[in-house]
Amino acid sequence: MNNGVISENPSVRLYDYETVVGAAEGEFPGKFTLSRKASIKNQGNINACCGCAMATIAEYIWKKEFSEGWNYGKFRNHKGEGLYMQKALDFWHKIGTVPLADFGVLKEMPEMQKIAEQYPELTELAERYRISGCA
Repeated sequence: MNNGVISENPSVRLYDYETVVGAAEGEFPGKFTLSRKASIKNQGNINACCGCAMATIAEYIWKKEFSEGWNYGKFRNHKGEGLYMQKALDFWHKIGTVPLADFGVLKEMPEMQKIAEQYPELTELAERYRISGCA
């Protein structure tokens, strides 16, 4: 079961920890298990599963809450069937994400995309929270 994540090019590499977060700055283990205490993002009836997953990973890396709404609004095109994980990782690498305290909105498309675009000042902040290697 893929829980709504659409794998564009099925590959073991898409799910490889080293590819996703091992390239971020800092020392990371080859494998990790999220603690049962990790916050579980509730997407509710919004199709933001990739945005929620990426926010959880960012929280593990930077030890603060991150915005699933920013990820969803900036990384997903509201046309089509959803967000491909490989494209989402590419956008995270190029654009970055933001802490939840700076962008706490989560709505469905296309409204979410319009709301995210209303905050161009967050682009510079998001650059601080980019993953540095994603192919």
